[in-house]
Amino acid sequence: MAFINQETKNKLEAIAKNMRNYAVLVDEPTKKGDVGMGMPTEAKIFRENADDVQNGVFKVLVMGKFKNGKSTFINALVGKVMMAARATACTAVIATVEYGNDTDNVKVVYSDSSDSKKMTLRQFTDEFALSEEDQQYIEDGGRLDRFANVSHVEMQSRDEIFADGVRLIDSPGLEEATARTRATNEFVPKANAIIFTLSATSLFSSAEKEYIAANFAGKSMRNVFFVVNRIDNLTEGQLEASVMPSVRMGLADVFTDQNGRFDDVLYSKRVFFTNAYGALCARTGEQYKIILGKKEVPVDIDIEDTGMLEFENSLREFLNSPDRINATFNSTLQNMANTYQLASRSVEAAKIVRSQSKEERQINAAKAQKRLDEAMQDVEHIKSVVRTSATTIANKTYLDLLSFVQNDIPREFAAIASGEAKRVKFGMGQMLKLATANLFRKSEKIEEVYQPFLESVQNYTKSQLQNWNDRVPTVIDQDIQDMEAELDTKISDFASNLVAAENMFTYGTEKGAGHGNDEGLKTGIQNIIAFVGNRDYSFMIENTAKGGTDWMTFAKRFAAQAGIDIALAVLTGGLFIPLKLFLEVVSTGYRANRMANDIIINLGNEAFAGLLANIKEREVEFKEQIISEFDNRGIEIAAAASGLANDYQKSMDKLLNENKMSDAEMKAENERADSTLAQMRDCIDAIHKELYGHTPTEEEFLKLARNEKKK
Repeated sequence: MAFINQETKNKLEAIAKNMRNYAVLVDEPTKKGDVGMGMPTEAKIFRENADDVQNGVFKVLVMGKFKNGKSTFINALVGKVMMAARATACTAVIATVEYGNDTDNVKVVYSDSSDSKKMTLRQFTDEFALSEEDQQYIEDGGRLDRFANVSHVEMQSRDEIFADGVRLIDSPGLEEATARTRATNEFVPKANAIIFTLSATSLFSSAEKEYIAANFAGKSMRNVFFVVNRIDNLTEGQLEASVMPSVRMGLADVFTDQNGRFDDVLYSKRVFFTNAYGALCARTGEQYKIILGKKEVPVDIDIEDTGMLEFENSLREFLNSPDRINATFNSTLQNMANTYQLASRSVEAAKIVRSQSKEERQINAAKAQKRLDEAMQDVEHIKSVVRTSATTIANKTYLDLLSFVQNDIPREFAAIASGEAKRVKFGMGQMLKLATANLFRKSEKIEEVYQPFLESVQNYTKSQLQNWNDRVPTVIDQDIQDMEAELDTKISDFASNLVAAENMFTYGTEKGAGHGNDEGLKTGIQNIIAFVGNRDYSFMIENTAKGGTDWMTFAKRFAAQAGIDIALAVLTGGLFIPLKLFLEVVSTGYRANRMANDIIINLGNEAFAGLLANIKEREVEFKEQIISEFDNRGIEIAAAASGLANDYQKSMDKLLNENKMSDAEMKAENERADSTLAQMRDCIDAIHKELYGHTPTEEEFLKLARNEKKK
């Protein structure tokens, strides 16, 4: 049942090998006469990318609405009832399953620290599985978020489906918990394939419609599979007459192109109707049962009748498809072409410099140094732009959160308080219990009565904070655009100064007439900074949904999340201490529902005031967290730029300090550099051939270096 065929494995290994060879060629030579272009900044990223390629991880994210049968589907896909799958069937955390020997334990990774915790599968099940009460609470519209500080859990299996690098990610339901839904969303761009489960018996809830419209519709995402599960629960003829037409209509926007044409071919390869339970029974030998009347009746079932084989064949085809592989490695190939162009120009410049006298080199080096110093000042400007913009964004985000907590949350709660009070079972028994507790001043008993009301207020508040989180990107969108535009300008200034420095050192003039395309070189430098500045290498390698990622994309996502993370930390950090509102019950005629309404309103008002006060107290921490994260990003981008400048500084110093070479020595050095360049080009050609079936023509290579995407 291997999903990755030998041809694809060979292709990945060949690409990784050429990337490692390329890294050696562009790196600093270990000793005189060795290959190496003296570009360690670029070499580092190629090595790390090669490691990601060699590992060959293919992430398959399974997502959908709560209780749509995701875990049963994973069990059927694996072909056996895994303890991991059973454990994650009703949990509120992201769970990943990959190949490994540690099949008896679970690693819990936390989002608020670098620490992780290992526990047995049994311990994990006991601690993280949702109880029947939890599940009923979610089905009734409650928002369960007890595990907001858990990033995800990692499990291992020896099953052959994982042996080729396939990693399954079982996510909580979209309606299950606000923080968990955000965590699921964070995994989406990093997935090689997404399996979105629907239930044939309850198609397209409001949450499903909203999510599909926001994330998949109109985006030509070829890596998203829709699995309509539980077709075994339909009546005869219902699948063809009702469910299939409804699914086609509900997914119309996902499979309609910009010209308004519905892609029937892609639809047939991405939408499947399955009986996961039946497939699991067929593969495990467990007796498949159906309900006739009020009895369970065992019947025979073949795997061919469950729809699983059709889905698996399509997934396998995608994971081995040229489209997926090309999208994965196109940005890497582009950066290799950019690096080659820089190296080629540097080699030609070095040949010219070596023919100059030492005095001429020194004069030109002094001119070049001024432009290099200006380039390093641009690096500081890059960090300054990010810091200034981050401060603006942090202030605006904080003020918006403050306004939301002070105005929107209490206003909306006043409108729904009565309905929330009715959710809590509060009758005569609770009234008498509260009256007794008040009479004897038993605060713990009072808190016990208030607890259901308290949880209702908490869940409402978390839901509202998620609404705020969703609107924040629109609040700061213009600031993000302004920051990106200013950063582009500063990086362009840096690239101009670096190109001018090279021209000064080589020719003694700012413009290197006849030496190549300065604008093309500038573009290459900017592209390398964008590529090297993204430190999440696996993100670039695995992002097939969009074929690469912009190095500023993180900004909106983080700024929107930072506020809610702090607010949720407040919520889970003891803000909602049970309040001692010593209500006096003076008459048995005092209606329970009136009292319940009064309790929840008082608790809500007190809680919202406490939340507002706590957020005000943590203003500095709130803003510093956002600014710090942006600063880190700015430092990474600046480090990529300064790395390029330092590489050139070392190259210039080396040439400046070289003794006058003999003609034979100069010829040998030039031949070594030319040979290294030829080997670099061979690596690029080899990867291009793996991806597109042929070595690139000169025109194709130049388009690649200019980052013109293949059609």
